[in-house]
Parts: sequence; structure tokens; C-alpha cells
Amino acid sequence: LEMRTQLAFLLMSGNETTRHLIGNLLETVCADPRLLARLRADRDLVPIVVEESLRHDPPIHVLMRDCLRDTTVEGVAIPAGVKVAFGLASANRDETSYPDPDAFRLDRPNPKDHLAFGGGPHVCPGASLARLEGRVALEAFLDRVATADLAEGYRREPVPVFWANGPQRLPVTLTGTA
Repeated sequence: LEMRTQLAFLLMSGNETTRHLIGNLLETVCADPRLLARLRADRDLVPIVVEESLRHDPPIHVLMRDCLRDTTVEGVAIPAGVKVAFGLASANRDETSYPDPDAFRLDRPNPKDHLAFGGGPHVCPGASLARLEGRVALEAFLDRVATADLAEGYRREPVPVFWANGPQRLPVTLTGTA
């Protein structure tokens, strides 16, 4: 049963979150021609861009957990049995952990130091696969696309799921490579 549950979780949850990872990643690259040019000039930046995208725009905004025993966090009592929501997006923008947290930066000292995949015993079992899929998608994009421009007046339409973070659609004009 546990194996079946993990497999279902990986297939269903991995589909939704990886789609948002790739959508967020391509939205950032298409919105920034200088970033696209840097990636073209230095493909070694691809894994760093994937990690910074995960930190800056994680595919999941919030996670829920059950509190198993009475505890206190930062002076707030949390009784056993309640659901606790915590914001991954907020944690990934914590100014005490990330200088200039709202900026998309490729010079962070530890690019994988983010909470997009959760952490500890509840870390996402598909984290390595998601990272690989993000890198492959970005590499394929760079191989096939010379220019990418977001549609004029583009404004993100977020997916209608409260815990997820990604664009519903990404209207882009693409020019193929020569």
C-alpha cells in the first residue's frame, strides 16, 4: 500500500508541480532577454537557473501538515490534531536567509538552498526527477528557440488552485534557431 501511494503521489503530484516548475522557468526566461542571452552563452548556468526558479517561484506556495503533539512555534501554541499550513514561497523569500530575496539572481552561494521541495522527512520524493525535467526542458528550449517574447501586455493568470503557483497560459512569440 505504501509503495502504491508513493507511486501515485509521484505520478499525479509530479505532473502538476513539474508543469508549474517549467511554466515558471520559461516565463522568467521569456521575460528577460538578457537572461536568455546569458543562458545561450553559458549552458553551465542552466542548473543554477532551474534552482533559482524553484526558490523564486516554487511550483507550490503552501503545504499542509498535521500537528502530532502539542507544541509551540515562535511563541504560538499549536495543539495536537490541528492542520498547520506553512508557506514555501514565503520561506524562500525570507530576507534573513536570502539577500535581495525578491530578485532572481544567479550568484547565490548555495543554489539548492531553498524549500521548494519541502525538507526533512517530508522532502519531495520526486525532487531529483523534477530538477532533471526542468533542466532538460530548458536545454531543449535553448536548442530550438532563438528569441522568445511574451505577448504584449502579458499578465500572469495564476492557476486556480490555492496551493499551486504557475501561469495558466504563457502566450509567447518564438523564433526558431538557425
